[in-house]
Amino acid sequence: MKWQITKFRLYLFLAGCLLGPGLTARAESNLAGFAMENTQNTEFDCSMPIILAPLIQGIRNNAANDRRSTSGPQKCDTIRTVFEIGNFIPDERDESEYDNFIMITYQMPETTCKLYIKNNIVMKIEQANLTGKDNVYFQTIVSEVAELNFDDPSYLAMTQEAILKVFANECILLKLRQGVHKAVMDLTITDDVDVGTIKFTDENLEYRFCYYKGQMENAGFMFDNAGDKKLFFSMTVVKGNVVFANVYDDIVANGFDCGFYANRGLSFYLAMANEKFADVITWSLHGASTRTYPLEVWLKQGRPTN
Repeated sequence: MKWQITKFRLYLFLAGCLLGPGLTARAESNLAGFAMENTQNTEFDCSMPIILAPLIQGIRNNAANDRRSTSGPQKCDTIRTVFEIGNFIPDERDESEYDNFIMITYQMPETTCKLYIKNNIVMKIEQANLTGKDNVYFQTIVSEVAELNFDDPSYLAMTQEAILKVFANECILLKLRQGVHKAVMDLTITDDVDVGTIKFTDENLEYRFCYYKGQMENAGFMFDNAGDKKLFFSMTVVKGNVVFANVYDDIVANGFDCGFYANRGLSFYLAMANEKFADVITWSLHGASTRTYPLEVWLKQGRPTN
């Protein structure tokens, strides 16, 4: 049964991330560039689209200079990159506000991303390049989650905890050891969509993503040991809200799968401990009613949410 659900999670993630909701639906493309530059967003929920923006924009620039077609998805040339993960010393104000300080340094393009972290969630990003241009972005999800309101206090608490755990695992670079890393990146683009794979070659890890206009749609992080893929994190976002996620430890033995309604309330929660799944808990909209299913029954009934 564990293999069945793991395969189910991997299928859901790969279907969304490889196809990308926007990639085929928005095929007409003039390769205008990564949307982060156009929108100048200063707020974010997901940190990875911002952190990867310099790499994506560099690939897009090369694609624009060597355009193979004027419309449709374009497969860009594979790039190999080197980056370093380390700590930096914050000023006194930031030191009192956050509890961890990580700097990502890319060699090409030469860019630094300073990550200000609290409770494992990236709360602020400072991005700088050789031109001296600094961009500062601020996390909004923590305050938005704090403002959620449901009648059932236990449902509210479980929903808030689940969302924060998802975002505490969203920045996959924090899972890598500190030091120098090598990566291979493949990217397929349209005007608005970036679908890519990053393989961290020295650690058998792989990150897959689909971003639309610089915003998260799908992402997942997995071990890839000679084709033996084990997915231990993924998230799917629709109109700015997480609708599906799974969060597991690095041996895929403890964690959970979960789903959310458009109002960010939990729709289902499936926990795993010591490689054993618990029963599935489901809720109706707003948490008005709840049911518990044995896992096999839930699957046979088409994964109902109440």
